[in-house]
Amino acid sequence: QKDFNKRPSAQEALNHNWFLSFFSKYHNSVLVEPNIFIALKNYKPCNLIKKLVYKYIINTMGYTELKKYKTALYAFDYAHNGYVDLCELNKVFELLKTDISEEQIKILSNAFEGKKYLNYSEFIMCCLNLKEVIKIEKLESAFRYFDINNDGFIDTSDIKKVMLRFGKKILNEDDIKKIIMEVEKNENYCISKKDFFNLFSNILDIPEEYQI
Repeated sequence: QKDFNKRPSAQEALNHNWFLSFFSKYHNSVLVEPNIFIALKNYKPCNLIKKLVYKYIINTMGYTELKKYKTALYAFDYAHNGYVDLCELNKVFELLKTDISEEQIKILSNAFEGKKYLNYSEFIMCCLNLKEVIKIEKLESAFRYFDINNDGFIDTSDIKKVMLRFGKKILNEDDIKKIIMEVEKNENYCISKKDFFNLFSNILDIPEEYQI
């Protein structure tokens, strides 16, 4: 329809039966890998440094690596708006008769950080099979990305610049110092490479040269 006054809006088009029949196949538990449900059920809140690292790793993942997570996003995204809210998460767990406690849902809701929805990368972060995606070479690459000053440490200036790169709200100096102190307590407010790798020692075996 060339006349834009008569042409349906994007939302109206998405609600057309043709699209609805197309989207409906994505709300099929068979298409979502069981490990993704397990990851969502076992989600644990983490500090900002880890979140930024996970976001970096997601941004470096290829199409094949991301495919199963995108499929899961489509399965949960009933509104087809590119986001997943808590109601949609609950709906999928109920429809698929997946056993998840109220306490687990409450913990998972922490990922929303006060917002009403999870965006693309936030949702994938909650679904990540960390043992599958966190590798030494990935962490090496992440550390180089975070160490913007290239001095072998991640300091408050580096954190600010990384947050800016990711479009995150820039925190004040004191808040960033508190975040760094969660990882490494020192007067210089900086994270060494060893402490950076030690953050992920519960996920993979850290080579001896990186161990504290």
